[in-house]
Amino acid sequence: MATSPDPKKLQEVKKLLDEIAKGYDTLRQKNPFAKFDTSGIQDVDQTISQLEATLSGLNHQVENFTDNVSETYNAFRSIVSEVGNLNKGLSETRKSYNLAASAAQKIRDHELGISNLSSKQLKQVKAKLESSKQNLKSATALLQEERTRLRNGREFNKLSDEEQTKYFKLTELIGNNNRNLTASAETYGKANDQIDAAILKEKQLEKQLGITGGVLKGMSKIPIIGDLFDTNEALEEMEDVLRKGGSSTEALSAGFKNMGSQIKEQILNPANLMIMAFTQLVAALQKSDKEAGEMAKGMNMTYSEALNTRQELGNIAALSGDAALNTKGLQETYMAIGQSLGSNAKLNEKDLITATKLREQAGYTNEQLVELNKLSAINGKSIEQNTKEILGGAEAYASRKGLVLNEKQILEDVTKASASLKLSLGGGADALAKSAVQARAVGVNLEMAASMADQLLQFESSIENELSAELLTGKDLNFERARTLALNNDIAGAAEEIANQVGTSADFARMNAIQQEAIAKAAGMTKDQLAQSLIDREALAKLSGVEGKDAKEKFDNLVKQVGMEEAKKRLGNEQLANQFAQQSVQERFAQATEKLQEIFVQLAEPILQIVSPLADLASTILPGISFLMQGILYPVQLLADGFNELFTLSGGLTDHLLGALKLLGGIAGAYALIKTFQIATNAQAIINGTTQKGILATLIAQAAAWAVANPFMALAGVAIAGTIAAGLYSLVKGDDIMSPGSGGGG
Repeated sequence: MATSPDPKKLQEVKKLLDEIAKGYDTLRQKNPFAKFDTSGIQDVDQTISQLEATLSGLNHQVENFTDNVSETYNAFRSIVSEVGNLNKGLSETRKSYNLAASAAQKIRDHELGISNLSSKQLKQVKAKLESSKQNLKSATALLQEERTRLRNGREFNKLSDEEQTKYFKLTELIGNNNRNLTASAETYGKANDQIDAAILKEKQLEKQLGITGGVLKGMSKIPIIGDLFDTNEALEEMEDVLRKGGSSTEALSAGFKNMGSQIKEQILNPANLMIMAFTQLVAALQKSDKEAGEMAKGMNMTYSEALNTRQELGNIAALSGDAALNTKGLQETYMAIGQSLGSNAKLNEKDLITATKLREQAGYTNEQLVELNKLSAINGKSIEQNTKEILGGAEAYASRKGLVLNEKQILEDVTKASASLKLSLGGGADALAKSAVQARAVGVNLEMAASMADQLLQFESSIENELSAELLTGKDLNFERARTLALNNDIAGAAEEIANQVGTSADFARMNAIQQEAIAKAAGMTKDQLAQSLIDREALAKLSGVEGKDAKEKFDNLVKQVGMEEAKKRLGNEQLANQFAQQSVQERFAQATEKLQEIFVQLAEPILQIVSPLADLASTILPGISFLMQGILYPVQLLADGFNELFTLSGGLTDHLLGALKLLGGIAGAYALIKTFQIATNAQAIINGTTQKGILATLIAQAAAWAVANPFMALAGVAIAGTIAAGLYSLVKGDDIMSPGSGGGG
């Protein structure tokens, strides 16, 4: 029957295992005994013997490793200690070796795990070492100059003992420096090799950390989430595993385990949660106050009205359940559209939501959203309906032409279309999309097509330009149909008609400069604009190629199945859904964080409703207090002026007398002020019923006696009391404080 091992010997085994673990930690190697199970030991004496042998070999490795990384540093330090402060060359030599020793110390500390440097920081250490080497070259040249100067001064045997000692020391130091500066220099070379090895190791470690390390560092900057844990601590755990030979998976596990324990500790600690919540609430108050003020100024409304509007926007965002919608984004849309129209009328909720999502998720500008809203005002459809019609119509008409266009670009062309064109087409989103596609097909946009149509309708000059182009180019041009189309507001059709007669880029290339200028002028364009349109038209046709044919076939089949209108509708729905799915992960994550902070914004808005009246009260009271303070400041100012004028050396007799009067007046005024407050205090005590009966008569008698005995001071007191009373009266009668006004204001 097997007997259990002696507990004392088991304790010795555990102690040996701890020592072995420390050794492997120092070497930055994975410990093969990390999962050693002491409960399975059969022969404890043999186990102890094996562990002691392992520890002995490990200690030898640790000793060699420690000596190796310290040797370079000690070599530089020993050289420094040998160098005296004899002259500039020696001083510069000392500085160079000090710099090298500092670099060696950093690499030693890194290798021993005292500090962990990144590959970038290690490269900086290497640059520092190289700098010290270059400095040493300059210092050695100075030493050689000093030695030469010393030897040339007199014959060697005539040098003093002190000079000979200095000469030998210079010779020894120059030789030592030269040995260190050679290509195979042991000290510099060893230090450089150590740094290169450390850089390679760090790069491998950083590669193993990979994207996880970057994500963790990014998460530390996220409000609320970043407050729950210290990502640097988690990264250190991961790095520690990797430095000890662990795999990337093990490192990742260690990092997330550390994060989990930190988050658990933070969540279970009410104090931490309260501090975090308070911090977020203060930030939300500042943010909400700033944005409410901006809304009030931008939309010409009161601060209170702006707060109420923001609360409504916050409710819309909260009820939407959409991470892309928050109070700030909805406010931006509301203000952009309102300011463009010069109105603070509220945009309907559906349009507000759609416009905000288009900007936040699809990247549309406020200017484009404003134009979409104006288009909605013309045709009575929602922003969502118009957007779908433009995007769906763009894909449909492009597919019918066998072209592959950017539907988003077509929408931008539509928003930039002139007001007259929008009205001429009845504000129809579908008609505008068709015109934009037609224009793009011939290499221009709606804006350019409109400019070409305007030129065509300048009949006299347009016909003259057409005839001139025919004469110079030999082409048979006929823009009559184009003019008719332009007259009927079909500007895209007019542009297409002109493009069909102008020819290809090859035709244009064969013309001389005068001919090119003439044909472009007849088309209502500059030479460069025409050339660019030809290039764009042909490039679009070439790029569409097979994909364009496939798109046409697919669309034609869809039309056969469901009809043209339903086909465009389906394409519009699909395109809008695609628009809302264009955000990057980082953008979506940022919006989710912003949505989380909305909790505190929702709390901040009601608090600001409470704080706002207090700010109004303060802004009304403070001017009155300032006026009241003038009664107190006046005698103090008299004292200061009187003192300065009485004791100034440059003043005349009149100045001195005037200064004395001011000084006396200031003293009297200050004394009167004190007496006034005493009387007021006693009077208040009588009013409150806190004084004994009969004291009022005594108080009045005392005040009268004092006034008779001190008439000058009494008059000053009356003046000051009057000033204070006036200040108090202004407070009592202040608007928005004591009573409601007839106009509805306070």
